Amino acid sequence: MQVYELDVVGVIPDELWNLTSLVSLDLRKNYLTGPLSASVGNLASMQYLSFGTNLLSGKLSKELGKLTDLRSLSLSSNNFSGPLPSELGSLTKLEQIYFSSSGLSGPIPSTFANLQNLATVWASDNDLTGRIPDFVGSWSKLNDLRLQGNSFEGPIPMTLSNLTLLTTLRISDLSNGSSTLEFIKEMKSLTVLILRNNNISGSIPADFGGFRNLAQIDLSFNNFNGRIPNSLFSLSSLSFLFLGNNKLSGTLPSQKSASLTNIDLSYNDLSGTLPSWISEPNIQINLAVNNFTIEGSNSRFLPSGLNCLQRGFPCNRDSPRYYNFSIKCGGTQVMSSDRILYERDDETLGPATYYVNPANRDLSYNDLSGTFPSWLSEPNIQLNLAVNNFTIGRSNSRRSNPVQFCSNAPNVNREPGELKSRNQPRHLAKRFTNEKPYMVLKVAIALFSWDSKFSINCGGPQITTSDGIVYERDNETLGPATNYVTATKRWAVSNVGRYAGSTNPQYKFSSTSTITNTLDPELIQTTRISAGSLRYYGLGLQNGNYTVKLQFAEIAVLNPPTWRSLGKRIFDIYIQGNLIFKEFDIRKEAGSSFRAISKDYKVQVSENYLEVHLFWAGKGTCCIPDVGIYGPSISAISATPDFIPSVSNDPPANLSTKKNKPGLIVGIVFLLLL
Repeated sequence: MQVYELDVVGVIPDELWNLTSLVSLDLRKNYLTGPLSASVGNLASMQYLSFGTNLLSGKLSKELGKLTDLRSLSLSSNNFSGPLPSELGSLTKLEQIYFSSSGLSGPIPSTFANLQNLATVWASDNDLTGRIPDFVGSWSKLNDLRLQGNSFEGPIPMTLSNLTLLTTLRISDLSNGSSTLEFIKEMKSLTVLILRNNNISGSIPADFGGFRNLAQIDLSFNNFNGRIPNSLFSLSSLSFLFLGNNKLSGTLPSQKSASLTNIDLSYNDLSGTLPSWISEPNIQINLAVNNFTIEGSNSRFLPSGLNCLQRGFPCNRDSPRYYNFSIKCGGTQVMSSDRILYERDDETLGPATYYVNPANRDLSYNDLSGTFPSWLSEPNIQLNLAVNNFTIGRSNSRRSNPVQFCSNAPNVNREPGELKSRNQPRHLAKRFTNEKPYMVLKVAIALFSWDSKFSINCGGPQITTSDGIVYERDNETLGPATNYVTATKRWAVSNVGRYAGSTNPQYKFSSTSTITNTLDPELIQTTRISAGSLRYYGLGLQNGNYTVKLQFAEIAVLNPPTWRSLGKRIFDIYIQGNLIFKEFDIRKEAGSSFRAISKDYKVQVSENYLEVHLFWAGKGTCCIPDVGIYGPSISAISATPDFIPSVSNDPPANLSTKKNKPGLIVGIVFLLLL
């Protein structure tokens, strides 16, 4: 019997348990609620039983242990509670068991040692505790084992070395106990090896050459040391290699296989010059936070700004240039209702990528005066003229564009102690001319350099929000192992991770649905997403205390009642390396999907850079409503100083060259029209 993906709402009818001759029952992808009845034990002929992707709750019925003819049991993506019943150890014919994201907790019962026919075990995203039992190594028929995002303690048992038929091994997020890679040496059938965040130490074995079927390796967030073995880069089937956040040292291998096109080596102690294969087409590589010599013949093939993302973040180190940034994550630039300019973050990122973007400006908090010129009435002009000495009331002040006229009184207290986190005034008593300001570029650029916020529209285009603040775009195309540094080296983004089962991930997501709890829905309708680790950096910042605002909304998972509402996105938030929020659930914090939520944090910058890190620790569903709906997601980031800045906030003067003069003029006009 199949009742699949019909969005049936309600409890499972008791009449179903009277169908004792049923061999197969598939109730996946509905909205079934309530406990699983003890009468399930009546289905004595059952071989294939699936309750996956529903909202069943309560303790798991021990009567399931009576279904001794079962071959496949699916309980994934439900809301059960309590331990796995020991009675399930009686299901000795069981070949497949799926209970990822089921809500179950506690240790794996010792009776599970009887399940010698298991070929597939999916048990990720639960609260399973204790050590991974040694008897798992006796499940010699296993070809797919997934134990990510639980509360297991290490080390990984050496008995797993007996599982020589494994093609997929995913174990992550173990606490305590140190492991090595010794147990995998005979698993030569592996195609996917994920051992992320398990406190594995020692060196990476040099004899990886025998793993000829490996297509993906993820050993990131461990404690590996030593050099990268050449054999690892020579595997003929390997396409994705994630070795970031370890203690690897030495230089990069001089050669690599043609298939290896996505490489994450970020956050290690690697050094030296870059090999020639860096120039190969279609390669995506994340080399952030190492000690590489970037300047050289092969560095021209890397994204601009990588030198800013080496250890110590050297760009403008000890001679800061900026004091704010605002990013519209995953989108184009936008100005928000609270007058923050959120820069775009719509670069296309990959599984291991990075990116860096320019600053934005306003004319507020100066001594400008006089009436407004006629060009202010032109469409699409956005200027912040707050707290000046203009004469208000002339015809050109009556316009719909968000020019800010409030608080223009000349007696506004401008003492630094009263300004708090607002712009430090630059007292330039200038009058506007009646012509477009091509002839006052120096004055205008000087004024524009004094921003009040750093704001990024994560994953989206540049946007001007209802209160006139522009969020810079962040819509670069990133990949599984990429990063991006903006031209002005004001901020950067780094992405690492590959979405399981997704063939063409975009690492940004957008929705046209209505967003509530915000005056700026366009700011929230795009997000930057990641399958593992997403970092944003503010670069060249003046040291001091800042307020960091992070803005979120769950726009991929629907609201109930539908199975498409059963997805859970959970990740950790770190700022400056400190865990700020463990297991952050956007929808839980906001109260529903498509509802904006923001989080403000006080942060100290002491070494001229700021890092916001969103980290997936294996928690949450993987595939609801679609494959790849999990991991970090963020709509916008801004950082505002809690002090009176003493730096210019100007982008580097060498961004403009003589040969690019036409582009320079266009760019300046654009900034003036903002």
